[in-house]
Amino acid sequence: VSNADERTPLLDPSHSDHTQQIQGARTGPHHSQRNQRDDEQSEFSRILRQTAINVIDVTSTETHNLEQGELQDRATQYSNRLNMVLAGSRRTLIYKPNLPAVITSPQMTLSAPLVSLADVRMITNISEKLAAAARDIKIQHKESLVVAFAVP
Repeated sequence: VSNADERTPLLDPSHSDHTQQIQGARTGPHHSQRNQRDDEQSEFSRILRQTAINVIDVTSTETHNLEQGELQDRATQYSNRLNMVLAGSRRTLIYKPNLPAVITSPQMTLSAPLVSLADVRMITNISEKLAAAARDIKIQHKESLVVAFAVP
């Protein structure tokens, strides 16, 4: 069928009427087995017809690429909703989206391979060492920053 779409019937509706007419003409014990087979066929046809009516064609849906502004709006809206839920549960955590604002194609970033566990450990180790080094910085006062000038 060249114009087939989701509304095109899979079975010819005139075929089911013809089958019902033939079944009505058959009577007697010789035809009981054949009637049972025809009943199964008509039940199968009914199920197939009902399924054809309920089919949704998902191939016709188009993909929607998010623009950066729309992505940021959705991320902000999601974080606001999540913060409202967290506030209702009396948790102190405030959710902030993790995507930087400069990402122009988030699908590429999100589909990239994950950072390895070794890299995460290395970054964590270095950041802990830097934090410890920053805490150990001591400022020694050697001379005054403000010097009084002799004013006559």
